[in-house]
Amino acid sequence: MVIALALAAMLGPETAQGAVSGLVCTSTSVQAVLRTEGLTERAGEMVFNCTGDTPGGEVGASFSVFLSVPVTNRVGGDGMTDAALTVDAGPGTVPVTVRGRLVGSNAVIFEYVNWTLTSFAVSTIKIANIRVNASGAANRAITALVSTNGISRIVTNQPNLAVGITQPGLLASASTAAIVCEGSPLPDEELITLPNLYASGTRVSSLRVTEGATNGFELRQANTTSGTRIVVRYSGFPQGSRLFVPDAIAGTSATEQSAAGDLGVTRALGKYTPGGSGQLLLIRVRGHDANGAGGSLAWAPPFGATGPLTLSGASEVPLAGGAGMAVFEVYDSLPSILESAQIPTFLALERAGGPLTLAQASVSFGPLSEVAMASATAPVPRFVAVAAGSDCAAIRDCQAEYFPKLLVDAPPLVFTAQAGVPGFLGKYIRILNDQGGTLVWTAKIQYKRGGPEGWLRLSREVGVNNAGIVLDVLAERLPGAGVYEAALAIDAGPVAGSRLLPVTLTASEAPKPIVRPEVSRAYNAAGGERYATLVPGSRAVLEGVRMGGEPVRITVDGVDAKVISWSQTRAEFVVPEALGFKASAQLTYTAGFVPSEPFSLALSASAPVIYPKGVLNQDGLPNSPAYPETVGRVFQVFATGLPPGMLGTISAKVHDREIDRPLYAGAAPGLDGIQQVNFAIPGDLPAMSSEVIVCGWPANQPGQRVCSPPFVVVLRRPE
Repeated sequence: MVIALALAAMLGPETAQGAVSGLVCTSTSVQAVLRTEGLTERAGEMVFNCTGDTPGGEVGASFSVFLSVPVTNRVGGDGMTDAALTVDAGPGTVPVTVRGRLVGSNAVIFEYVNWTLTSFAVSTIKIANIRVNASGAANRAITALVSTNGISRIVTNQPNLAVGITQPGLLASASTAAIVCEGSPLPDEELITLPNLYASGTRVSSLRVTEGATNGFELRQANTTSGTRIVVRYSGFPQGSRLFVPDAIAGTSATEQSAAGDLGVTRALGKYTPGGSGQLLLIRVRGHDANGAGGSLAWAPPFGATGPLTLSGASEVPLAGGAGMAVFEVYDSLPSILESAQIPTFLALERAGGPLTLAQASVSFGPLSEVAMASATAPVPRFVAVAAGSDCAAIRDCQAEYFPKLLVDAPPLVFTAQAGVPGFLGKYIRILNDQGGTLVWTAKIQYKRGGPEGWLRLSREVGVNNAGIVLDVLAERLPGAGVYEAALAIDAGPVAGSRLLPVTLTASEAPKPIVRPEVSRAYNAAGGERYATLVPGSRAVLEGVRMGGEPVRITVDGVDAKVISWSQTRAEFVVPEALGFKASAQLTYTAGFVPSEPFSLALSASAPVIYPKGVLNQDGLPNSPAYPETVGRVFQVFATGLPPGMLGTISAKVHDREIDRPLYAGAAPGLDGIQQVNFAIPGDLPAMSSEVIVCGWPANQPGQRVCSPPFVVVLRRPE
């Protein structure tokens, strides 16, 4: 990297004569392995071995470092970070250290760095502890460019410095693809320890975490808020579930590795020997927030302890809505080798029978964060929420017998059917565990993009070890003829494997079903839906769907009714007078020669309703406050639901005067199914607003009348 220092421009006039005119530097860097999950990964050190042209001269410069990714150090209010530039001028000198100040999203400046060359005129400049956002793809190079202001002479051996290469830091495997939620006992509440959980037979499943690189499990460093944390997220547990995890876990480099016995290591509580030998130890964090930050360690080795410590403590993971989180922090590790640890999860559940429930456990680094730039408050380190990839290749046990192996025995999933026609078209599929451990599998239907969904059905979607499922075609849900494609995905996790079985259905067109018109309601044409009782000889309305085909025919108890108008959703007709005194009848609506299902009508010899604006003055204009009628003149009332002549008689009433013998009472001329009642307004009535009603007297119920709702009218006296 180019380092050129022009000093006279920076130094005052009194010191310019002893200033160094230039430095020739050889640059090197450490290409650190940065975790692809990390938002605050430490870039490799940059070192510059420089020789000046003026022994004993004064050197002064500001250094700017430009990274290819954002800088994410903890930053103070003045913009200062804990990144540091140190100059060592050689024997007998005191190194000069300057902190870096953030000057851009990916730039740090080290300002006013001053030192004096010795007689050897040699200096070593080191830039360290710059943290960067390394999240994203693996095998991505992180580079740095360092420059100074006021350069007089430049000699360099490298134009750029590689300070990092990205690589996944966390890998994982599980003893089962999911946690089987079945009945499982719990020891006495006061005796929740690992030995007692094992002794009581509490169901346990293990999650193995492995470093993707030797620095994956990094301890707490200076100017950080925690060591690397491992966050286990649980979800999908049924009501009544209780989870427990160890308070401390010994890894592969410990005196005795902690193990539940389901991942190839004999069951053991684990033993950790303090003393700085570097044994992987994970300790649970309590009181953390929802991202795994904050809180305190649940346990720590006693001060001064030297002998092996047996790790027997365990505690509960709080669940809310079937979900919870356990957080572990790396307390100790051996950075020179790849290390692993097994995290057992104990499930206590008082449950028997019912459908099988599978819960999930996922693991990632923590604390989790979305803050991808420098921050004054975000934790360091922090990580993006990336699920860990499989570690079996790194451990070299992908084919180990303690892992299950999925085997699927299925016939070709090829079907033929008639679209819209129900029937059983099932095929049997066997799911087998071809190895050891517990095979937990799920089966899901994947419909091809652009096609319909719901035309396939599985007899079950989850299972453990060997089982059979039936894939059935629901041809009644197919919209029409064509070729339909889907896939059956059977997944037993990344280690046990998965299968994707293609499904093809060729559907032919089924005979088109008869689509009938449908009547939903019937009511008096003058009164609306509230008046559902119909009268022979009167006009009525039908509502429904698919009523518009031609020809249209309406029959009531087999008697044809006169159809006045119709549309797709509404028809008006005249109830056949021949129905007489029937109390009910069955109506059939036929459109385009297709009859509806019978619809029940309620009938009566009288159920009158006056039409809106159905009271006319003698001159034929609707009665209203603006057009009152003079007493002594004639009202014309138009209604429907009054009995025809053979079924009864008709009367009227205005105010308190009964009109037993109207001037006219019968069918309205030219208006099928509508009745007209004309009567003289008694001449002694005063000017006022009052009411008119019309009544029918059924012939089969002498002395009883059925009247219409009142209609408001306005009267006036002769002038």
